[in-house]
Amino acid sequence: CIRGEMDAGERAADEIFTLLTTDYWWVPFAVGAALISLVVALYRKYAGTDSNNDDLTNTSKKNKKSSLSSASSSSNNDNNNNNNNKNVKGSKGKQHHVAAAPKAPRVSHPLLKGSIEKDLSEITCLGFHHDSGSLAISDVDRTLKVFPSGALAEIQASPSKTDNTGVSKSFSVALPYDNVSCFAWGNDSNNNAVIVAALASSDKIVAYPASSSANKKAAPLWEFSVSSKHNVVNAIGVSMDCKYIYTFSEGTNIYLWNTKGDLVTTINTNQMKNHMLAVSPNNGQFMSVAAFTSDVRLWHIVTKKDGSFEDVKKAMELKGHKSSTLCVSFSGDASRVVTSSKDGTWKLWRTNVRYHLGEDPECLLTVKCSNVGIVSLSPDAKHIIAISGEKDILIYDTLKGDLKETISGIHTSAITHVAWAPDSRLFATSAKTEGVVHLWTARV
Repeated sequence: CIRGEMDAGERAADEIFTLLTTDYWWVPFAVGAALISLVVALYRKYAGTDSNNDDLTNTSKKNKKSSLSSASSSSNNDNNNNNNNKNVKGSKGKQHHVAAAPKAPRVSHPLLKGSIEKDLSEITCLGFHHDSGSLAISDVDRTLKVFPSGALAEIQASPSKTDNTGVSKSFSVALPYDNVSCFAWGNDSNNNAVIVAALASSDKIVAYPASSSANKKAAPLWEFSVSSKHNVVNAIGVSMDCKYIYTFSEGTNIYLWNTKGDLVTTINTNQMKNHMLAVSPNNGQFMSVAAFTSDVRLWHIVTKKDGSFEDVKKAMELKGHKSSTLCVSFSGDASRVVTSSKDGTWKLWRTNVRYHLGEDPECLLTVKCSNVGIVSLSPDAKHIIAISGEKDILIYDTLKGDLKETISGIHTSAITHVAWAPDSRLFATSAKTEGVVHLWTARV
């Protein structure tokens, strides 16, 4: 037996020696290391302390919570992206749902009378009726709301409330499946208020009765389609009796239409590119544009005794700016005009001259205004609103051009519309993407 054990040991030693001298000598060591690692892992798993187990549990819970939070965030982002994708206007004749624009933060200012924000998302146009003082607001979400002057009087600045009293007294004008790109006020043959609107997708000019008795199914007073070469209406104006409608698109042409859709005449401004259109609010007989050139031209629409169209005459030119003009605005009786330019100034002009006898308009004021854009002259010609740097509201008097008030930090995006009430005591401002209209008193 002893010899047998000796023989077995010798054989084992001989086998180990043979293994170590071959190419696979490392295999036993690898197997041994693997066995040691397995033993250590089993020990840590089953023989660890309770505190370690608690730490592992807490860590697991945190990781799980983080995973759920990430999944929720990802889901919200996907939903937001889907909503943003829906906020796209479809092809001609189609209208997709438009998501509400982020609301501007509630603000306060001594001149702030109140704000309108209910059911508004992106405002395309706003304006006061030149007689009644009603305010109309159009929105990309097929909304055209009218606020009678009585309702506006009840709107008060109330930061603690979502809606104001006067807002509930507004009414909506009937709209088809389209939205208004721009509009202008006028009167029908019975002297009732009318809104003449350019529809964004259907290439139509439509007139709506602007009264609370007009229900949502009321038919337009009249409508017509513009031809394909005029179908992008950037601005619109009307004569007081709504017999004639002014539009302009790209380029240098102003188009004059009648209510049947007949193109009465085309006015070529010959100023390379038109920026905006202004029509005198008293009777709509004077028209002007701000254009690429530095001069501002005024045209007079001449009608016959029966009100039919006779001719368009160039009445006068306002010369003095040193760069392209950006905006032009008439007083209520068209006796004064204010213009702004890229040269960093606004100018006030006296335009109640006998132009047919060769009298020239007179420049009454030239005021420097940094980054001036929109300018708006009050109907009584006593105040000028100038938008500086796109967001600041500057109020000037027209006696000496003194700056009376600067309103900053109210609008968070570029101001796109400024409009005066006919009594010159109230004006409104809006920025397209804020979904809110601010009403201001002009007592400065």
